[in-house]
Amino acid sequence: MRLSVGVLIAFVVFLTACDSNQGVHQAEVLPTPLPGVVLSAYAHGKCVTDGCPFSYRLRFTNPMDRDVNVQECQLVNESLRLPLTTIAGVEISANGTTTAMATYLLPIDKSAANGLVGQPITCTGLDWHGSFPI
Repeated sequence: MRLSVGVLIAFVVFLTACDSNQGVHQAEVLPTPLPGVVLSAYAHGKCVTDGCPFSYRLRFTNPMDRDVNVQECQLVNESLRLPLTTIAGVEISANGTTTAMATYLLPIDKSAANGLVGQPITCTGLDWHGSFPI
């Protein structure tokens, strides 16, 4: 019984210690979408149950007057998500435009690659409170 209580106390102390301001990363999802376009897309490798590996290049613009972080975009006319593969996403300055490359499994057939090029996208901007996650 004493061992169980000791383990429980140690666990609570550990959780409390890890819940400092430096260890917590929270992002506010900004209401203004970031418009953009798919510049290139190609499929490669072997498809699996979850999809086919694609590499794609996106260009998007931040119309806001604040720096934001982008971790994923989506095709405007479809629900296809286009994640950015870096954990911290892509930083984009206020009123800036940037290009980002990513490789991800997409739930579409390899033959759809050419159809992605030129498609409009919308990206979600995040404002991190504190430092970006690493």
